[in-house]
Amino acid sequence: MLLEKPAARTLEESARLLAASRRSRGSLTVGRVLRYTPFFSALHELPASGRPGDLVSIEHREDAAYWHTAHSFVRGNWARAAESTPMIVQKCCHDFDLPAWNLEAAGDGVRATRMQSFGSRLEFRPVSRDAGNGAGGLRRFPEDRIHRPQGGRPGGDSFEAAPGGRGGGDEGLIEAFLDSLEGAAPAKTSGGSWFESHLPAFSAEEARLSGTVLDLDRRRSKHL
Repeated sequence: MLLEKPAARTLEESARLLAASRRSRGSLTVGRVLRYTPFFSALHELPASGRPGDLVSIEHREDAAYWHTAHSFVRGNWARAAESTPMIVQKCCHDFDLPAWNLEAAGDGVRATRMQSFGSRLEFRPVSRDAGNGAGGLRRFPEDRIHRPQGGRPGGDSFEAAPGGRGGGDEGLIEAFLDSLEGAAPAKTSGGSWFESHLPAFSAEEARLSGTVLDLDRRRSKHL
């Protein structure tokens, strides 16, 4: 079975899905397409190679465009928490997946153990409306002045981005999934590896709402 991300609406549903997949004779692959792009595949090789030295911290940013936020998470399919997953799960579960995947490559059983999250709805509120800008009242930095780094392999090695959706990730995922059905190596997001992105994503939203620091190991023990 191939599932789009996120694989479930809650952490509890994610745990039940993982347990069911482990009991099944079939396989479950979750659509983590960025694992199949040339850039992130190359980045994944670095922790295992030892080239960058000891992995001490990870900084990863996902800047959701204002138009994407508006049409998807303000008045779109994911506008209401009661009807959908939180934005940080729906939009950013890829971005929780990549650090978890790279920590796995570093070895020694390293993984996230605590979660703290902050955030609020600053824009897209009636009080923020600007008479001259119906989209919101915040002043935006001109997009043509934002630095957009050129593509390249981490470490200075350049490579050509693969054609296709998401830098070749869409095609790579489908090819790996079909290969797994024919008995080749399992896809990169089969087994329980996808759960390690659902756990911090759902926990981040809970930590934001509660203003607390969550123990991820305790939550793993509860759900796994």
